[in-house]
Amino acid sequence: MRFIANKHVVSIPLIMAMAVLSFAKGRPMPDLSGTWILNQAKSNLPKGTASRPETITITCTGATVQFLYESQGKKSTETYTTDGKEYIQNAGQGLPKYSKAEWKNSLLITQIDAHLNVPENVILNGYPYAVLKQSWRLSKRGDVLYRYIDDDPRYLFSYDKQ
Repeated sequence: MRFIANKHVVSIPLIMAMAVLSFAKGRPMPDLSGTWILNQAKSNLPKGTASRPETITITCTGATVQFLYESQGKKSTETYTTDGKEYIQNAGQGLPKYSKAEWKNSLLITQIDAHLNVPENVILNGYPYAVLKQSWRLSKRGDVLYRYIDDDPRYLFSYDKQ
């Protein structure tokens, strides 16, 4: 009888651990979809950044997240697959651009490694590449989008949902 009691004691923590892992794995990622307007007053922007409006329209479909940036009449698009794998894209002029993205809990981490069109004597961090690593998260109410640029110092862009 003692053996059976010990078996139940061991199985209860095991069942609880499996339930926690199952819950965490099945938790849906935040949907960043929508149109977002930069709120410069609530942002910590790089010094010398010109005051200009910026709008980001985000579309999330399954594991794909697309960002459409609009500022001063110029538009650009970035598309990521959130599986953590690196993808090669054409950055123009035949130069490669590498991108990857993944969810870490409710934080979307994106990274772009792009070849710079710079003179041969200009090397950044030992490579003629620029790396832009960003983190994206929603406020608890879902009405504010925070974009962190992982640089030194770290910059914060705060966007209000439209």
